[in-house]
Amino acid sequence: MLSSTRLPRSVGHALWRRAFSTAPELKSPALNLRKNVFAEFSGLAVAHNSLNLGQGFPSYGTPSYVTKLSPCICLRQFMKEAAIEFIQQEQNQYTRPGGNPQLVKVLADVYSPWYNRELNPMTEIVTFTGAQEGIFCIFLSLLSQGDEVLVIEPFFDAYINIALLLGVKTVGVPLEMNAATKAKYNDPHCHDKFSSKDLTIDLAKLEASITPNTKMIVLNTPHNPTGKVFSKDELEGILGVLDRHPQ
Repeated sequence: MLSSTRLPRSVGHALWRRAFSTAPELKSPALNLRKNVFAEFSGLAVAHNSLNLGQGFPSYGTPSYVTKLSPCICLRQFMKEAAIEFIQQEQNQYTRPGGNPQLVKVLADVYSPWYNRELNPMTEIVTFTGAQEGIFCIFLSLLSQGDEVLVIEPFFDAYINIALLLGVKTVGVPLEMNAATKAKYNDPHCHDKFSSKDLTIDLAKLEASITPNTKMIVLNTPHNPTGKVFSKDELEGILGVLDRHPQ
C-alpha cells in the first residue's frame, strides 16, 4: 500500500533509476528492420538537387488544365462534395472490417469475369488502406515463423521488413536477360532498344531456390518496380515449377 507521506526528491529519483536499471533488454524484431529505401533515395535527391526516381510521386504540381476545369468536374471539388455528401448522410461510423459493402460488391462485379467464376463479396474480397497493409496481412495470414517466401528481384523493399517482423526469410530470384540479349546490352556499339520485356526468370534458378520451408512466391504482373508484364508462356513455366513443389 502506498503511503501518503511524500518521499524526498532524492529518494524518489533513486527508486526511479533502480526500477528502470533492471528493465529487460528490448529484443523486438523491429530492431533488425532495414532503412526505408524510398526515404533514403528522397534524401539523396534533395541533397543533390536531382530528379527523384525512387518513389512514385511527381516533382511538379497539378497541371493548370486540371485546376482550370469547371468546379463540377474538378477533382478537388469532387472530393469535397463527396465528403460533404457522406457527412450529410451520417456515414461517419466504422465500416465493415473487410471493406465497405458497396465497394466490395463493385469489386466482385469487376473481378468475377476475370476469374471466370462468381466471387462472393462478403467472403472472398478484402480491402486494405494501402499496399503495405495488404502485404502484411497476407504474410501474417499465410506464413509462420521459419517459413520462406520467394520474391522476384528487384522487389518492393517492404517485403523484407514485413518478413523480418514475422520471422520469415525472403529468398530472392533475379529477373535477368538471357545470354544473347545481355551481350547486346553490354555492347557499346549496339543501339538496340531494351525494356523490361527483355527480363525473364531463369526457371532452373527458381526451382533451385525452393526448399522444404518455402511456402509462398510473391509474383505480380506488371512487376514492381520494373513494370515487366509476364507472358502466358512465362506464367505457365513458373506454374509448372510450383506444381512440382506442392508444399
